[in-house]
Formats: sequence, structure tokens, C-alpha cells
Amino acid sequence: SGIEFLSNACWQNDYELCLRLHEGAVEACFAIGKHDDVARYTKNITTHASLDHSLKVCVTHLKSLSLIEHHQECISEGLKVLMALEKINIPSDPSPLSVMEAITNTEKMLSEYSIDQIMSLCEKEVDERVHLVSKVFDAFIVSCYTGAPSLLPFYACEWVKYSLRQGVCPESTGAFAVYAVTKVSITSDVKAGKYDAEVVRKVIQKQRAENKYSMQKYEARTQVMLCSTIDIWHGNYLSVTMKIRVVIPTYISDFFKSGPNVD
Repeated sequence: SGIEFLSNACWQNDYELCLRLHEGAVEACFAIGKHDDVARYTKNITTHASLDHSLKVCVTHLKSLSLIEHHQECISEGLKVLMALEKINIPSDPSPLSVMEAITNTEKMLSEYSIDQIMSLCEKEVDERVHLVSKVFDAFIVSCYTGAPSLLPFYACEWVKYSLRQGVCPESTGAFAVYAVTKVSITSDVKAGKYDAEVVRKVIQKQRAENKYSMQKYEARTQVMLCSTIDIWHGNYLSVTMKIRVVIPTYISDFFKSGPNVD
């Protein structure tokens, strides 16, 4: 690779070239499953580049850690990045009281927006940094579910609040879906969860209509999340059977058709 021809002083003498070559190496190694090399090249970038410049590879590194089931490391690194970027402080082991306070605060913030106002946030042009911060959140969903489920409600609340402040992008669909599912699991208010799920689906439809971004990956995963939880909790026997036999497998297929999970 081109990196082999770089001098020891490459980061000082040709920063942009060095950064781009290392970014390419991280993405290529992730795509072919060389996760140790993903970590090695990512560390080289974060040692020499600012966090803003290394954010894209940090997202890929988090996905890599999650994929090889290093869930605790993935969560720890993800929380550090969010804190450094946006001062988003998510406790690693939140108490039940702090979780309820987070949900209450998020509900209060959501109550200030009508569905139409949330839809208008989908039209807001967000800069690349907002996309990348949402991708940081997105990158450790699986690790939270697997390695720290008690973290999910707090994590979802912070992601929803960030999206409301900065604008709703395709990656944000995961925020509202995780929030809907975890809120129902804590409050047992399935009716409210069903309402939240419909908001998520309206966001998906709006983003698709805007036709600015590829929605297949985010839509497929979000629909699987909702179909396998809230829709089943709220549905009758026939609708549940249809979800399990037809709808969920279709969305899973769409997710894998969306291609390698490298952004």
C-alpha cells in the first residue's frame, strides 16, 4: 500500500496525503475483515490527527469492535468520543432513577414538537459533523444491546435530544426507534410506544421522499427493530404472524442488500 512508502515525518510534511491513505486503509481492512489492522491504522490516525479529522475512522473502528464482539471496548470508546465531541455525558452504569429522569426530560423536549415540526427537521440541511456524530451513536447500538442493555435508555435519550437540536438525518431513525422500544420496556406504555413507532416511520418516509440519502440500510434495520418489538406487542395474532413470517425476513434481506456497512 501507499502507506509503506511514507517517511517517518509524513504527518508533518504531507498531512493530507497521510490522512487520506490511512482512511482508505481503515475502510479497506474493515471491508475484508482485518480488524486488527483497522485498530492499528485508526490508532495511527488518532495519534496524529484532530478528533474532527479522525471521526470518520473512529466510526469504522467502533463498527469493527462491535462486529468482533468486543462490546465493552466498543461502548467505552464510543462514550469517550461522544464526550469529547459534544460533551454528551452518558454514564456507563446509570441508576434506575437517572434513567427515569432522562426519559422524563426527553419526553418534555419531545412534547415541544408536533409531528409536523419533527418532519420539518428532516428538511433541515445538516453538516457532515452532525451525520458523523449520529453515526458514532449508531455504531454501538448492537454493543449496547448485547453488552450493556441498562445503558440503552440513557443512550437513546441523548441521541434523540441531539437529533432534535441539530436536525434529523437518516442515521437518526435509530435514535427514535431505540427510544420507542426502551421506553415501552420500562414504562409498559405500549400505546405511547406505538405512537413513537409511527413517528419513526414518518421520519423514514420523509427522508425517502427528500431523496437526499440512501435510506435502505437505516430503514431496513429500524423496521426490523420495530416489527420485532412494538408491532408484536401491539398487534393481534394474524398481524404478528405476518410480521414474523414475511415482513421481518424481507427487511433483513434489504439490510444485507444495502452492501458493506462502511460509511
